[in-house]
Amino acid sequence: MNELDGTGVLAALKEEAAACGELAGLRAEQRRLIETCGPESLETLLEVLARKEKALARIARAEERIRPLRAMWETRKMALAASQRVAIGDAFVEVRQLLEKLIAAETEDAEALAAKKKATEGRIETFGRRRQLNAVYGRAAPGPVEGRMMDRRDV
Repeated sequence: MNELDGTGVLAALKEEAAACGELAGLRAEQRRLIETCGPESLETLLEVLARKEKALARIARAEERIRPLRAMWETRKMALAASQRVAIGDAFVEVRQLLEKLIAAETEDAEALAAKKKATEGRIETFGRRRQLNAVYGRAAPGPVEGRMMDRRDV
């Protein structure tokens, strides 16, 4: 099978679409972990990121396989049957839409993570100020002063 024949291109596009689907699922898991991020979920988040990297590598390999056809699409498409041209065109559109959705979702996640980081920095700063105030004003107050009443006549 020639990589530039209709079957090879459709196979590469299906592989790319499948990797995009996997990436979308991993992105959803990543988002959940970001929202509930605690020290215990850090290892899971790193595993998700590693799996995302593998899916991205699959997408890149599929793109490499179809790059020559994209570059010469106008001349190469005439060598394909009409049904293959339509199927390939539809697959190109599907993959492009999947990638656009993924990019938008990743941008949204990056913004959510930046907001969470900023909120955490604010809490750390507030904690630092409270700690300083406690150091200055929170020193142990002297214990209760024992008082006694004095009769003026005793003085």
